[in-house]
Amino acid sequence: MSTNSFAKNSLITLLRQVISILLGLVFSIIIARVLGPENQGKYSLIILVPTIIITFMNLGIGMSTAFYVSKKEIEVQRAVSINLFLGTILAVLGFIGGAFFIYFWGKHFIDDVNMSMLLLALVSLPFLFFTNFLQPVFQGIQDFVTFNKVLLIQQLSNLLLFVILALIFSDKLLVAIFAFLISFLISNFYILLSLKSKKLLNFSWNHIRKKDIMSLSIYGIKAHLSNIITFLNYRLDMFLLGYFLSPLYVGYYSVAVSISEKLSVFSQAISAVLLPSISASSSNENRNKLTATIVRLLFHFLLIVIIILYATISFLINILFGEEYSNSIILIMILLPGLFALSLERILSNDLAGRGKIEYNLYVSIFNVILNVLLNLALIPKIGVTAAAISSSITYVLSFFIKLFLFIKFTKVSLLDLFILTRYDFEIVVKASNRFLKFRRGG
Repeated sequence: MSTNSFAKNSLITLLRQVISILLGLVFSIIIARVLGPENQGKYSLIILVPTIIITFMNLGIGMSTAFYVSKKEIEVQRAVSINLFLGTILAVLGFIGGAFFIYFWGKHFIDDVNMSMLLLALVSLPFLFFTNFLQPVFQGIQDFVTFNKVLLIQQLSNLLLFVILALIFSDKLLVAIFAFLISFLISNFYILLSLKSKKLLNFSWNHIRKKDIMSLSIYGIKAHLSNIITFLNYRLDMFLLGYFLSPLYVGYYSVAVSISEKLSVFSQAISAVLLPSISASSSNENRNKLTATIVRLLFHFLLIVIIILYATISFLINILFGEEYSNSIILIMILLPGLFALSLERILSNDLAGRGKIEYNLYVSIFNVILNVLLNLALIPKIGVTAAAISSSITYVLSFFIKLFLFIKFTKVSLLDLFILTRYDFEIVVKASNRFLKFRRGG
């Protein structure tokens, strides 16, 4: 993929991600105001259960699918059949394991929650698995319009369903969980329709070959272990807050995390395009130039965004979420430096994955989760909810510096090349913007 094509695809993805941010922000505001801090905390913990299950059990098949499809080493229809087969099996196993966890340990982490709500959240597992396994097919064939629409459809469905049902039914927490479930059902329906329209949905037992499953699994398990540990690093603090404190504080923290993580939308958009582009490229020089350019531009852009956020966050939280969430303001301020570093680290992580060095992401992730858990265990009993934000921010910053060291070691790219803007950067932004505007006009 050329640099201009990469930039165009990244901008297309970024446009969808910006819309996603707006939808996510609107949903966060509405659900926070309707549920209140305590029920907001319960909701965050309830949907965390199926999210953790799919994180533990997805075997990295999604990332592996994007990698092998982009390299044309596994035929697309074959990958779709394999992923439908694996998704069904893992969803059933995940539901059984999740029900077991809820029955024996649910009350320890989520106090005063009806167990039927947790079981209802588990019903979403098949749809979560199919989304996780099939959406990357579009990434692998570099159909980023469809790839991004899947996310937007899920978010828009979740928002509209919650608003409509909350006006009808009194149990708002149950409504929120039900909307979460149905939104993924709707996005699955769109995925299947899109695959069928592209003549890629042709399930056959003959497509399910042990060789291909092994190929997907061997690469995927490296990404899987890294993603598990990374996810725990991002979300285990919520469980620890629920254990040591109460859902009220989880509610404050979940709002802070939801707002702060919007900063990562830019790196997510670029990373979605970067992985298949690096995988498909045969030139180390082109790979190095591409990633270095992205890091330079993203670093300076995010720096401006963070300065603006620091100046306006108190006003925004009080106006959008209400004064009852004012405790979230200091948490956001603490999290922002870490999320800034995390956004840059995601680019370096996908570069390493695209070069086939995904095991280094795993090693760093293990270090991160151990450090984060130790910091949370040591600080939460002493200083409360602020400890979760401090622990996360410290971990993200250290993780970025480790990935930076690894990237420089493997590529020999200098620090100046990574952080000092060049004339080429301005030229590529102008060219990409012009091409993108032409694309949007249908020219």
